[in-house]
Amino acid sequence: MKFKRLLFFLVFFAVPTFAYQQQGFPQYQENWSAVDFVCTSQCAILLDAGSEVDALHVAGQLQWQGTFGYGFLVWQQVAPGGSLQINGGGMLNTDFVFSQSPIFAQLPAGYRIVILVNGNIQWSQVSFQTSSYSLSQRIGKWWNDFRKMEPMTPYSINLRYGVQILGTSIVQYGYIIFLLAALYILAFGKWNKHKKFRTIFFLGIGIFLFIGFRNLITYTWIVNQWLQTYTYQTMENKTYFDLWDYIPFTDKIRKTLGLDEGKKSCTIAIHSAQDRPFIPHWENLYLKPCTVVLTGSEADYVIYYKKPISSWDLQKPVLVNFNGSYLLQNK
Repeated sequence: MKFKRLLFFLVFFAVPTFAYQQQGFPQYQENWSAVDFVCTSQCAILLDAGSEVDALHVAGQLQWQGTFGYGFLVWQQVAPGGSLQINGGGMLNTDFVFSQSPIFAQLPAGYRIVILVNGNIQWSQVSFQTSSYSLSQRIGKWWNDFRKMEPMTPYSINLRYGVQILGTSIVQYGYIIFLLAALYILAFGKWNKHKKFRTIFFLGIGIFLFIGFRNLITYTWIVNQWLQTYTYQTMENKTYFDLWDYIPFTDKIRKTLGLDEGKKSCTIAIHSAQDRPFIPHWENLYLKPCTVVLTGSEADYVIYYKKPISSWDLQKPVLVNFNGSYLLQNK
């Protein structure tokens, strides 16, 4: 009986285990301080770190071609953070600051950091080091967040969060102040009988006006960016905030395939560096009358948007080559 227990113990600990959860790597090996891996398609590494850290330092030797970056695991879905384009080889030694991601301020508590690898990439002796800000760095970050303009994002059509202070919208601070004033009224009677409340009330009004003025600066900046990068640009150079050059690339696709000239329906497979909002817009409107399909084997054409062409598609005719995005003829 003791021998069986010992055998079970040895077998259990003989099975290789990894400090990081990982997925998609045909070759993956960890040692005490670094990771070696080969990725040929889409791969991911789930780090132990989460919302308690502020930055990620990555170092290692790399080669081949693809993209490398990080994302935030939220409720079993990965929201992309930042990425780097890898083309060739060499030593990578870089820092990712999470607050620089447009979606960072809207992340809920409890998220996890995910390393995202896409393409044909081989890395050796890769190390991941997370860090947190000191008090002085946090104060500087809070000030920079307050000065930073809120960009246009997919959620902007329904909601604007406003300027952030301590990771929270200043609009929420205004709500808190007015709530405290309301509680004061309920507890101590009418406001005009209490001088202390008058101070609180007018302070709340002042903060409300300050919030409105600060948000007005952001809206003015947004309109100016809109005019400079979209309205006043030619179709070739139009960019629309986080949509990048999605609009002119789509325009080239429609003209190349003759979709505005009564062309019959076709099928198109899409490989995009980011699914939303690009693929749903293509699927529901911008590629009509063509139909978006899931696999390239079923498609007449294949789109690679801000993503390198896979090895199995390299020999296919390129119909559109535009700023790192491609339309290929599949059949």
